[in-house]
Amino acid sequence: MATSSKTTFKLAELQQRAVEAIDQQIAAQVLVVESFDDDAALEQRVTDWRVKQEARVSHLFSRLGGADLSNEELAAFTIDRMPKVDRWDRMRAKTELHALHTRRGRIIAKSSSLTADADGNIALTATQLREFFGL
Repeated sequence: MATSSKTTFKLAELQQRAVEAIDQQIAAQVLVVESFDDDAALEQRVTDWRVKQEARVSHLFSRLGGADLSNEELAAFTIDRMPKVDRWDRMRAKTELHALHTRRGRIIAKSSSLTADADGNIALTATQLREFFGL
């Protein structure tokens, strides 16, 4: 029978780090949602996409003459979808933002239900760490 090893953490520090981590994800997603209304941001994403695709194609063509490009690699080569914004992209981004806010609330609720020992420590398995703190 396998046993899960527990690791000891400072509960307050763990709660703080978990909230900071999810807050960073929320902040990044807010920027994504806000960028859909910014034509300059979309134009920059398209420019970045072009640069990346040109580099990938140039690298592929540079390898065509040599023996280091297999037929499978050549057949599997694709171009990434060009960035654009439609209502589905907006809806997906807003849904993801809502999911992050919900996840933050769950992390706070679950972590608040834990009780630390006299030193402020708590022992958790890796599974419990993911469940309670999303880490």
